[in-house]
Amino acid sequence: MKRIFAVLLVLVLSLSLFACGDGAKGEEAKSEHYENDVKFQIGEISGDTYENKFFGIKCKVDSGWSFSSEEEIAELNNFTMDYLPEDFTEYYEKSGNFIDMYASADDGFDNINISAQKLSKSEIKKFDAVENFKAAIPALEETFENMGYTDCDFEVSKATVDGEEYDAYYGTAQLEDLRMYQQQISTIRNNYLVTITVTSYNEDTCDDIFGFMTIE
Repeated sequence: MKRIFAVLLVLVLSLSLFACGDGAKGEEAKSEHYENDVKFQIGEISGDTYENKFFGIKCKVDSGWSFSSEEEIAELNNFTMDYLPEDFTEYYEKSGNFIDMYASADDGFDNINISAQKLSKSEIKKFDAVENFKAAIPALEETFENMGYTDCDFEVSKATVDGEEYDAYYGTAQLEDLRMYQQQISTIRNNYLVTITVTSYNEDTCDDIFGFMTIE
């Protein structure tokens, strides 16, 4: 089951990377912008809490959940540990896109992850979350089908995170006797497209998992 989640995590990151394609410019939601004087930094884990002050995002998980270590995150990013500095911050900033956090329930049936991609000013101006999700859905369904999933059904939806409503996609797919549920939001934070994705094999739990999140 852990291997399945690792595959899904890499899939989610790869799909987020074309989020700034040729989507039409839409109305900019206030939740898509965040500016402060904090220098770029990656998230930090302290006990049951992840926080990235640069993105203004915090995640406090329930008991029975655990965060992946820096080394595990580096592996998910396909970074070679031998070449990573002791402080990963500079390396991640130069990379331009990366997975910043991954947490999963100990039973292996739920997870949440955060990925980020640096954008240019022109990409930010033309970014439209709804158009992006609409463009991504056919590729999402095809990719899951190629991975052996059936009955794949993805659609543009809404998700409420920390009291704010975000454009999102919501998808389900079948893997043998398991039904997967996945929901994703994207928001612009300090010139980065930050994508938060929850995946579960328990029905109606995506909203509960998003409840771990605090977004400034």
